[in-house]
Amino acid sequence: MGCWSVLKALKDNGFEKNTIVIFSSDNGPEKYAFERAEKYGHYSMGDFRGLKRDVWEGGHHIPFVIKWPGIVKAGSISNEVISQIDIMATVAAITQTKIPKGSAVDSYNLLPLIMGKKHQSPLREATVHNTYVGSWGLRQGKWLYINKPTGEVTKMPESFKKLKGYTDFKTKGLLFDMDKDPEQRVNLYEQFPEKIKEMDALIQKYRDQGYSVIK
Repeated sequence: MGCWSVLKALKDNGFEKNTIVIFSSDNGPEKYAFERAEKYGHYSMGDFRGLKRDVWEGGHHIPFVIKWPGIVKAGSISNEVISQIDIMATVAAITQTKIPKGSAVDSYNLLPLIMGKKHQSPLREATVHNTYVGSWGLRQGKWLYINKPTGEVTKMPESFKKLKGYTDFKTKGLLFDMDKDPEQRVNLYEQFPEKIKEMDALIQKYRDQGYSVIK
């Protein structure tokens, strides 16, 4: 059933005005997206680098749309970095449900953001990108740090690399300013050693304790 069918069913049955609808997806596109882009000019990953399983932005940057009549203004947009795991804490706050101790420890309450209230930005201390052991990315504000010379897991064809003008990086890790460089073309790893040290330590802290910190 498509999203429009769900919305129609809610409206037809009188539930439209008191139902919160969240539309999202689980990850970036599959490896077939490379061939599709080259053959048909259809870029499932948009302008982002990488696909599903990659630590690149294209593997983790997904749609997240909320319909909440009377609360969320139609057409409103936020550039806040969030995660689907935040749904638990957010819905719990909306329904005034207490989350059991030790549950949803990575989940942030997005209610202030959704309701358009003033809040400390970013809401999340940091957001982890990870699909395979040993390959980690960490988004913190405008910065995205990757602890490997590449965010690649799915091999990018040389033909696609040439088409997009991508080059391989030679540094031990990677650092990108996502506000200025969402396509991840300019590696700032050697220019900000202190930022690398700080973000690498935060990844290790998250790994050691088994969850991310909530302020």
